[in-house]
Amino acid sequence: MPLASRSSEVKAEEPPSPSLPIVSYTLSDPRSNIGHGAMEDPFSSYPIPVSHSDHELIQHFIVTYPSMMYKFADSVANNPMMEIFRQLALHDNLSFQAMLAIASKHRAGVDGKADSVQSLTHKMRALRLINERIQTDSQGLQDGTIYAVATMAVIEKWSKDASIERMHCMGLASMVRNRGGMRGMRASSPFLEKVLYWVDISCAPKAVYTSCLPWTGALPDTSPESLDFLAPDVHLAIPHTQTTVESSESLCDQYRACEDFLRFFRCLHELEKAALGFPGNVTRSSAAPRVRLFSPGTPLHSILTMLPDYDHGIRDIRFIDEYTCMSCLFFLAVALYDSYCNSTNFDRYLGWLDLEVQRLHPFTNPSITSVLWIFLNNGGYPQGEAGDAGERCWVVSRMVRIAKRLEWKRQGTVWDRLRQVLINFILAQQECALGSDSIDEEALVARQQRRLQSSEYFWDEDEMREEILGSQPSSVLTPYPQPQTPPVV
Repeated sequence: MPLASRSSEVKAEEPPSPSLPIVSYTLSDPRSNIGHGAMEDPFSSYPIPVSHSDHELIQHFIVTYPSMMYKFADSVANNPMMEIFRQLALHDNLSFQAMLAIASKHRAGVDGKADSVQSLTHKMRALRLINERIQTDSQGLQDGTIYAVATMAVIEKWSKDASIERMHCMGLASMVRNRGGMRGMRASSPFLEKVLYWVDISCAPKAVYTSCLPWTGALPDTSPESLDFLAPDVHLAIPHTQTTVESSESLCDQYRACEDFLRFFRCLHELEKAALGFPGNVTRSSAAPRVRLFSPGTPLHSILTMLPDYDHGIRDIRFIDEYTCMSCLFFLAVALYDSYCNSTNFDRYLGWLDLEVQRLHPFTNPSITSVLWIFLNNGGYPQGEAGDAGERCWVVSRMVRIAKRLEWKRQGTVWDRLRQVLINFILAQQECALGSDSIDEEALVARQQRRLQSSEYFWDEDEMREEILGSQPSSVLTPYPQPQTPPVV
């Protein structure tokens, strides 16, 4: 089923559900084989005592939950939940309790309930443990503390309580900053870094309170220097009526993120135009003809343009798939930008992605979340390549946060337009063999046709800026210096 157009159905934001009551409770202790034979924990290997029903939740977390919610492949190697269990839950009582909380929440959803006595009990146990842990680890120096807070944010997203989800996201950002930002997380805890980006990408728009996850541990934060479409020197003329340093800095960050977002599209558009203007010659060789891996009917195109509707176990949660799809498109767009700038063949990047997709599911298309994890597993770079220090994941996460501001605008038509622009960038490269080693007659004709098409830009930047930032005083929307488009090579 194609991605549903937001304009085809008038979207209305759902009112947040009332907060659930908070209860208290006591903990118990895991680490045995999760096979069907283990009833409790005969070898005292788990970090907290577990009952028979708790052991069933472990099975649910590793098997049922990832299968229903994200359609992960059967292979254990492609299931992040197994790695969360192995790397985090087994080594920390708080992480283990958070795992039980989210598993019981999903299990209640599978049973057709928003919550159950079991899910509320495990949730409140996790919250109590978080409060206790913060007394000794307020900065989030332990991975288990950060994972537990991130898990609570996911639970509140499912409960449609954006205010509580936002509170957890704020605490999460503070802890990440104390760890040296997402750059520091990549260096110290690379798997947890992936989990945090996954949580951030799927969080509700109303839970987003800043323009991005912290990149460094500094205040104010700085942007990665390796991405030339970012302009860290762009500042705002903040009116004197602004009351706090935090609110002023937040406003600056929002504007800077908006300008970087618009600049990225502007620069990629200019790079595409420059590539289209390159004359090119038909390649005469005995090599196999070039295969377009992203065109209607191909697996990659189908996965990124058609999101199947299915029972996630939690009601009204399909928006997570849409955010995930948008993230995958941004990963491709950033990789395409890099290919144009460095004169590398983007076909090879798509070839790597297509091969990874086939490895996941040789006969059917994998889920969109499975594809996202292909990107996350090496920071958006093909396996075997050096990659970076986390810049690509960070900027994709940041741009998805900006995109979420557009989701509800004009009954979803702005979101649809953004998605189509990203798809068109990839289609243009594929149809016209831009930067490819092999150019055929069909590609040359496609280049000529695109050059003859209207050169009108795909949106009005002032209107997009207003949609992203909302109604801000005119004095606030006056940047200095005026951001400049980096030269296109």
